[in-house]
Amino acid sequence: YDPMMAKIVSHGRTREEARLQLIRALERLCLLGVHSNQGQLLSILRHPDFGQGNFHTNWLGQQETPAEETPTKAAIAALCHTLDRPRPTLSAVAKGWRNSRFRPERFKVGDHELGWTPAGEAWCVHVKEEQHIVRYQSEESGGILEIDGLREAVQVVETDSGFWVWFSETAHHLSKVPRFPDRQSDEATGDCHASTPGTVIQVSVEPGQSVQAGEALLTLEAMKMEQTVYAPLAGIVLQIHVGSGDSVPAGALLIEIEPEP
Repeated sequence: YDPMMAKIVSHGRTREEARLQLIRALERLCLLGVHSNQGQLLSILRHPDFGQGNFHTNWLGQQETPAEETPTKAAIAALCHTLDRPRPTLSAVAKGWRNSRFRPERFKVGDHELGWTPAGEAWCVHVKEEQHIVRYQSEESGGILEIDGLREAVQVVETDSGFWVWFSETAHHLSKVPRFPDRQSDEATGDCHASTPGTVIQVSVEPGQSVQAGEALLTLEAMKMEQTVYAPLAGIVLQIHVGSGDSVPAGALLIEIEPEP
């Protein structure tokens, strides 16, 4: 089985000229939808040993492979792609606009969680303790992402399971995170999540307590209505992540239960 998708060949009057042309071709290659070794090939071509011809059959195995991390910029690009998507109703109203102050909207993708609020014709994106002013301009060939005044061409493709984002010579994949918790997953693990945003008004258990399936654990209040969270299975309360009076977003982990053996 040959996993090769394509072969890129360059030529020039010298080896160095051909090497530089090949680097340029790989820099401009936007490959989305599958994982590839594009970044590794660029790293090899740029290495001084390769440029000088000082390599051997074991050379690649002797090189350190840096850990792959998905940059925050890729998550911001996925967010902008989502916000830029046209909607059938109230198209003239900015997404996220409210007539009163409220907490930022949340966007989870991959290992990243972003908060965002409208800021005129831009968005204010919250990343942990940092804030960035972000603008995005769609084009036929992709888009222009601007973060704090720095502009960069990006390509974003959305699939059912996630986003493929390309910029700065590299493609990144980010998996979608369900907006609401998976009840079947909660039942399997014993984790209890908030199904809607609300305020904790009562915690009925404590760490180390034994609970039965269906036993009341805590009570949330949302829109003047109370919602009781019940134990999905029998077990021991391991940890309680909230207290009375806490405000929680949808999907927040409330209580962890260790299932009975």
